[in-house]
Amino acid sequence: MTIKQKNIRLLIMKISFFVGLCLTIITTETSFAVSIKPILPNNQSDSGATYYDLRMKPGQEQELKLEVSNPSDIEQELAIELNDATTNLSGDIDYSDRSKQVTRDKSLTVSFKDIAQAESKTVVPAHEKRIITVQLKMPPEQFDGMVLGGIKISSIESRQSQSNDQGRKKIYIVAVKLTETDTPVMANLNLLQVLPKKADGKQTLQVTVQNDQAVNIEELEYTATITEQDSDTVLYQTKQSNYRMAPNSSTTFIIADEVNALKPTGRYSLQLTVKSKDTDQEWKWDKGFEIAKEAETHQKNSNHLMIYIVICSITLVFLFIFLITLLLLRRRRQRQYEAALYQKKRKRKRRKKSQPNKKKSPESKQKRIKKIKKDKHR
Repeated sequence: MTIKQKNIRLLIMKISFFVGLCLTIITTETSFAVSIKPILPNNQSDSGATYYDLRMKPGQEQELKLEVSNPSDIEQELAIELNDATTNLSGDIDYSDRSKQVTRDKSLTVSFKDIAQAESKTVVPAHEKRIITVQLKMPPEQFDGMVLGGIKISSIESRQSQSNDQGRKKIYIVAVKLTETDTPVMANLNLLQVLPKKADGKQTLQVTVQNDQAVNIEELEYTATITEQDSDTVLYQTKQSNYRMAPNSSTTFIIADEVNALKPTGRYSLQLTVKSKDTDQEWKWDKGFEIAKEAETHQKNSNHLMIYIVICSITLVFLFIFLITLLLLRRRRQRQYEAALYQKKRKRKRRKKSQPNKKKSPESKQKRIKKIKKDKHR
């Protein structure tokens, strides 16, 4: 490859990257309550860009400023997020917070979130301006390639506006690209995983591809071919184009078996080819995978779970009945005991009432006197 061809390719990559960043900003909410203007510093590489494209030095500290204007009659509260650029499932570079969906890529050594800081929110009064400041502190070690991230600013309108717009968030994103050298970095893709999975009743393959270099990749084309293992007969083939990848990120390319070419069980091979029209690079993989009796196993597990639920339910019902029976027996015994006690008390009262009414006969009295006299004589 000649130097002229390399320069042309580099120019095409820069143009594609610029267009992609512009599209990212254009596709945000047009009805944003405030207007945001990045204040580009002197070390801006491209003065005509609407995003930050900064040439930095190791250990350099710098402030990024954005001017926020609120032309409305309502005070606006803005939330500020600093996010790393990732690759979403649509095959595009995403500057939103996706930390809950994907973990940080292992190849990402210098993260935009690690070197940038800002307030989490700000308030812009009606018909006034505010400056949002992002503090940058570059790592002490020099790096080649780029650090790519985004400043995401979102607004929730007032309660009066929420009633009309259902509290929808308005979003504005400014991309930030940081470089330190002109050393070219070639992209490199790795096939990390091929995972068969059922989705909406169809067999799919979730293919995870990683870009482990600090450079973005434009105009990617995926060609996937599925055959039975140890066979050249093509069962299914699909092709997707116009994909992009962020630096040091992974994405999942989903292949859906639209024609039901794959059996519920079997061993297959995936031949995946990824081409980049920008860099004229090509990656090929041949990966075997197996579709197990997932549906059957899932059904068995569901049946087992249902059996356990039924057993537990019946056991709980019996325990409930047993406890209620014990409680009723206890109450019955308590009532019997109380009734018996009550009867005893009544009998005692009757005896007490009957004893004072008994009159002692005169004969018995005389016998007692005689007995006492006899005892004295003795």
